[in-house]
Amino acid sequence: MQKFFQAFDRVLGKYFCLAAYVSVFIIVIASLFITSEVIARLFFNTSFQIVMQFSGYSLFIVTFLAAGWVLRQNAHIVVDFITVKIKENVRQYLDLFVFLLCIAACIFLFLESSDYVINAWERKLTTNYPLKVQKAYILFVMPLGWFTLLLEFIVQTWKKIAALKSGNG
Repeated sequence: MQKFFQAFDRVLGKYFCLAAYVSVFIIVIASLFITSEVIARLFFNTSFQIVMQFSGYSLFIVTFLAAGWVLRQNAHIVVDFITVKIKENVRQYLDLFVFLLCIAACIFLFLESSDYVINAWERKLTTNYPLKVQKAYILFVMPLGWFTLLLEFIVQTWKKIAALKSGNG
């Protein structure tokens, strides 16, 4: 079981690496679009109508693509002014409990967002002007993000349990 878990962790890490590179690429393209929009408005008194739509959807996509990677890097914002005052061994069990709650939340959000994407697909919903794209194509990253975040929470929970069992927690 341990070898399977380690292999799974490596594969998930490779996915997160790819998702991080794709996210960076999307952010760079969005930045270039926004910069060109500012220059066009400033010097040529014109606007590219697609820039607002692309930048909004790109932020949405990057959020869900990178969520699991950010968790793996332990880079999510943490409010810990209470937990730092708790004893270390109690804090480890509290962290484990919170991770289990996060797993439950990710399962719920994965199921709900999947239902939302399926509904958008069946109803053939499209984005608004200027560029019409089927919303399901964009919204697909939502359940994907929740699922990969769920997998990372499972991996980290497994590691926390193993550390607690070995006494290294």
